[in-house]
Amino acid sequence: EARVDEAVRRAYRLHFQLGRFDPPEACEWTKLGQSDINSTLHQQVSYEAALQGLVLLKNDGALPLRVGQRIAVLGPQGLARFGLLSDYAGDQICFG
Repeated sequence: EARVDEAVRRAYRLHFQLGRFDPPEACEWTKLGQSDINSTLHQQVSYEAALQGLVLLKNDGALPLRVGQRIAVLGPQGLARFGLLSDYAGDQICFG
């Protein structure tokens, strides 16, 4: 029961933090209109973010991985395992 409680708590924490259960009039996103959705500005920002986040890798026979082959996973999440559980495992929120 404690494991189920923790899983539900983890799954719903972000929903509460983002205001998913708040009254609609209290949420910023309810004030957005049709002109705000998929606007030219948002398309440009999305395109720029995609360009900046694009990483091209040269495959010199490394892929697909062979059975038993080892690889290094580097970076801030290299040792993290909890983030693999779901999209709601994190507690970081980006506003604005």
